[in-house]
Amino acid sequence: MVHGAKSVVLVSPSNRFAPAVYLHLRSIHNATDMNPTTDNSVSHAPLLPTPRYCPNIAAPSGWAFFFRNWIAQLFTLLLVSIPFSVEAEPFLAVQNGFQCSQCHINPTGAGMRNAFGAVFSRTLLPSHTTNIDNELAKLTGDPFGVGLDMRAALRRLDFPSQTGNVEFNMDRTTLYVTAKPSASLRLYLDEEVSQSGATNRETWAKYSFGSTYLKAGRIFLPYGLRLEDDSAFIRDATRVQFGHPDTGIEFGHVGTHVSAQVAVTNGTEGGPEVDSGKQVTGRFSWVEPGYRVGLSASGNNTSTTDRTMFGAFAGILTGPIDWLAEYDHVKNSLPGSPDNTLNAAYLEADWKVTQGGYFRVTAETLRSPSNTAPDNNRYTVEYSWYPVPMAQLRFVASMSDYRGANPFMNYNNYFVQIHLYL
Repeated sequence: MVHGAKSVVLVSPSNRFAPAVYLHLRSIHNATDMNPTTDNSVSHAPLLPTPRYCPNIAAPSGWAFFFRNWIAQLFTLLLVSIPFSVEAEPFLAVQNGFQCSQCHINPTGAGMRNAFGAVFSRTLLPSHTTNIDNELAKLTGDPFGVGLDMRAALRRLDFPSQTGNVEFNMDRTTLYVTAKPSASLRLYLDEEVSQSGATNRETWAKYSFGSTYLKAGRIFLPYGLRLEDDSAFIRDATRVQFGHPDTGIEFGHVGTHVSAQVAVTNGTEGGPEVDSGKQVTGRFSWVEPGYRVGLSASGNNTSTTDRTMFGAFAGILTGPIDWLAEYDHVKNSLPGSPDNTLNAAYLEADWKVTQGGYFRVTAETLRSPSNTAPDNNRYTVEYSWYPVPMAQLRFVASMSDYRGANPFMNYNNYFVQIHLYL
């Protein structure tokens, strides 16, 4: 990237994508030109395939500019006034042939967006673009940056014997802070704020050398697809969730095609250590513009329980449909008791209906070969719309098919959610 330039051209390495697209980076044009595989900042052009649809991002004028300007300012005001939640959308990485680190500070994805992720989410993701958020874009730059994720919903839960109430859920706010004292060292803080107080999700320091890095602190375990939904069966069965980070170290490498991490942590889901055992978790993936495949494994030996799990995940682009899939096998071994085993599977299809609009269908299943838990299935239909930069609306209907005796595990979940982000 040429210092002082007003924009950067991202040239596609594949003829499946548009040949080039201009991403306006006025607020970060003084950023250092670094490879995203090491710094997660501004990217070298050959590594960045462009999306299949490139919207016209010319600045509107007249009444159209006034109206869009007013709408965007309204969402900006909401950014600082409403509490919500977080997280990640791996289908966008599959759709565009990206590594997770292409758009996120964290090499394994989720959390704060880097400079490229901020520009992508404001220019190529929404239905309409504005030019009023250039000052806000400066907040995501180096050597110091901040970020924000918030979600709230109007929700109804229906059970077999009763119709649930319709209620507003104001969940939490997630704040991000990052500092880059040198070219190789990055500090990061991920703090969740709710009505009951603040919870630290991640706090780490990362030292990069080339495309390899060493990270230490409180981290999300590198395992499987990093879905936004912590209640997904593949996340709940493995306990690899945003709500259950752990403390330890992570050694990783992120290249053009390869992403590999190994983490050694306490194995207490963020709680205090209770013995000398440690949890070892590893993740490997191979990324191409049209597909990705990966493997995960983890073992946690404690004084009371041995827990082992392994899984495989994949993403593929077939025409207008992006597919995500994951399978996980979990075994808990307790002395003097039969093993408790779980098999969890997840399938997702995403279709870009229009610029800024996505239709999603997911199917999940949870089985216990050891017959220690009832079978469970869940099906979800969703339409997600990004009307303007820094805003997302989700319309979701989810149906559970629980085969156990507890009636409260068998429910339909309907909600409309607003997600505001910086």
